[in-house]
Amino acid sequence: MIVRKAKDVEGKDWGEMVGIGPVGLIIKWMVHNEIGDERYGHRFAVREFTVDLDKGKTRELPAHQHKYAEALYILEGRIVFKGEDAEQEVGPGDVVYTFSNEMHSAKAAEGTKGKMKFICIIDCPDGGENCSPTGKGVSVTANPCDGKA
Repeated sequence: MIVRKAKDVEGKDWGEMVGIGPVGLIIKWMVHNEIGDERYGHRFAVREFTVDLDKGKTRELPAHQHKYAEALYILEGRIVFKGEDAEQEVGPGDVVYTFSNEMHSAKAAEGTKGKMKFICIIDCPDGGENCSPTGKGVSVTANPCDGKA
């Protein structure tokens, strides 16, 4: 068994991870394929996303897609999620589930202040390159700082 304290997990800026520069969307990789040995199977990863809306450069996660499916459990803030078939505002206690390669985006709902925070659980297809803080696997179609996402 492995126990990690969220406060001790280093956060990484999502924009830097996908090559568009810092945007203020911080990811903490709580569980990933570099933790533990082969007994853990490494078939999923758990990440915590936080945007401090008062300090960050962005209020949105631009349109993007990836091979892995993901489930997002909303902890703080009101967020508008847009998928291929729908757009819906969600808040604490709601769960959003996207399918593999679904184009989707998220932004702070109008009037939202403070933080947006959610837990994101992803699967690890094709050897799990996406299930590592150093992995790839996301295609970004817009810069969140340009207001076009």
